[in-house]
Amino acid sequence: CHEHQPPIAFIRADTRGLFAQVFCDFGPNFVVSDVDGEQPQVGIVASISQSSPALVTCVEEERLEFQDGELVMFKEVEGMSELNDGKPRRVKNVKAYSFELEEDTTNFKKYDSGGLVTKVKE
Repeated sequence: CHEHQPPIAFIRADTRGLFAQVFCDFGPNFVVSDVDGEQPQVGIVASISQSSPALVTCVEEERLEFQDGELVMFKEVEGMSELNDGKPRRVKNVKAYSFELEEDTTNFKKYDSGGLVTKVKE
C-alpha cells in the first residue's frame, strides 16, 4: 500500500471475545505527536480570583497532577468567559487542589461558576 499512488491507508482490526486490537499504517508522512497516549488530566473549577496572578481552585474530589510551568486550557467557565478562548495558559505554585495562572485577571469579568481546566500535552 506504500507504493500505490495515491498512497492507501492500511487498517486492520481483530476481535477475540472481549478483547480487540487495531493496527493502522497511514504511511511514512503520518506523524503522531501525542507524547504518551494517555488522556490529558482534567479538573473541575470551583473558583477563580480576579487578581494577578489569578488563583484557580478546583473541587476537592480529585487531586490535581499539574506541575509548575505546564500549560492548561479552560472551557465552559461561566462569568470569566475570557478564559474560554482556547489559549494555553502557564501555571505556577501548584498545590493539591489549586494553582496560580501567570496571568492578570483583574480586568476580566467576575467568575460565576463551572468550568473545566485541561492540561495541554507538550
